[in-house]
Amino acid sequence: MKPLALTLITTLSILVPAYAEFRTFTSSAGTTLKGELVSVVGDTVTLKKEDGTPLTLKLSAFSRVDQAWLQTQAKAAPAAASATDPSKATKEAPFVNSLGMKFVPVPGTNVLFCIHETRRKDYAAYASASSGVDTAWKNQKMLGKNVSEKDNDPVVGVSWEDAKAFCAWLTKKDSHTARLPTDREWSFAVGIGEREQAGASPGSLHAKIADAYPWGSWPLQPGAGNYYDKTSVPILRPKKTDGAANMPGYLDGFGYDDGYPLTAPVMSFQPNNLGIYDLGGNVWELCEDLYSPAETDITYRGSSYGFDGMTNMLSSARVHQPRTERLPHAGFRVVLELPKP
Repeated sequence: MKPLALTLITTLSILVPAYAEFRTFTSSAGTTLKGELVSVVGDTVTLKKEDGTPLTLKLSAFSRVDQAWLQTQAKAAPAAASATDPSKATKEAPFVNSLGMKFVPVPGTNVLFCIHETRRKDYAAYASASSGVDTAWKNQKMLGKNVSEKDNDPVVGVSWEDAKAFCAWLTKKDSHTARLPTDREWSFAVGIGEREQAGASPGSLHAKIADAYPWGSWPLQPGAGNYYDKTSVPILRPKKTDGAANMPGYLDGFGYDDGYPLTAPVMSFQPNNLGIYDLGGNVWELCEDLYSPAETDITYRGSSYGFDGMTNMLSSARVHQPRTERLPHAGFRVVLELPKP
């Protein structure tokens, strides 16, 4: 079959699906095109091709079957100009960038947070388009087991410098300023920003808010996130002779089972009230800040699938590592800066 003939329009408009998938569309003439639905506005349909470029055409260009499906999709979601305008993003209608990363506003900040941790497929797009990118992220292991392998798994094994280089590339690619979140922005995203002192160093705020966890209060609740659990124990092999053996949960995974011994695909668990996923568990997330003024280590937030202990699972927990460190249980999340009010 010949490829479906479409006209390129540079301006997108209305976001339709929350988590669209690529499908094969058929034209009224019987030709086909594989793409992802972005929007249906009146009689105008916008798709995203497999290479990420947008295409816009009239509803009448599709087969009757596809026209009917597209009309049901238009009815299923409200119109939202936020598809291409970050300043109009909402929880219900996120801004969507060229990689399909979705961003939502966080009250108390002037940024949009990506709703998910940076995925392997996001980082792979950057690595394939750039020279000199370290390849450690491609093959990260924990005690001989592959940690992150699938496109929707969070990328791990990237340093602070690697993450900042990704953000610089994404900024140039999309013409929107992308960067790592600050420690304070991250606190607002997880819901404790107003309870912490503005201007304080991350290290001074570590674990200062008791019994506030991303899922609520202790203990771990079913579906809380991808944390150290019973499925992790056979892989990480904790021993009674280990220094942490006397810490609650170390030997039995807290009696918790999230189904993922190592990383989970991003967005595998429920989002928080802002629509952001995995702010607790899965992988530690790099922040922009130094841990304290007296050192050069970088701040991480959010805990991981590894054993972190009850303290490091708190919403206010911070850990720190050198900026060149690449870890199998750490990745990053991107924010977009909004124009100053």
